[in-house]
Amino acid sequence: MKLLVNTPSNIQELITIQEGGSYFDLTRVVWDERVDGLLDPSIVPGGLVRQGNTLVIDAAQKTIHDDAVAARLASQQREETLDSVIASDTQIQQLKAMTSDEFDTWWSANVTTLAQANNVLKRIARVVIRRVL
Repeated sequence: MKLLVNTPSNIQELITIQEGGSYFDLTRVVWDERVDGLLDPSIVPGGLVRQGNTLVIDAAQKTIHDDAVAARLASQQREETLDSVIASDTQIQQLKAMTSDEFDTWWSANVTTLAQANNVLKRIARVVIRRVL
């Protein structure tokens, strides 16, 4: 069975659930096939609202949905680009592969000035800020 829901991220989605399943926030459910009947297979989520026993497109809801989808895609593209940059950064890859003891040894041997420490820390900070935060 399927539910048509408005997710908290403002993207409208079709969610498949088991017979006894439910969605965590019933106020976001636009259509529940168990109660409202089967959805037309050609239904495309995005701006649909309930009008009695039918679904119609609401222009304002469609804009909200489309903007949220575009933001999600842009975020995914940024993450993919960053993943590619990180994967091609040999120093970051080497640091990721080190144990704590190996890192301590590497740091002692390779970072002997404040400027070198600053450069390494800036490089790591860029990755953390872009990827984690």
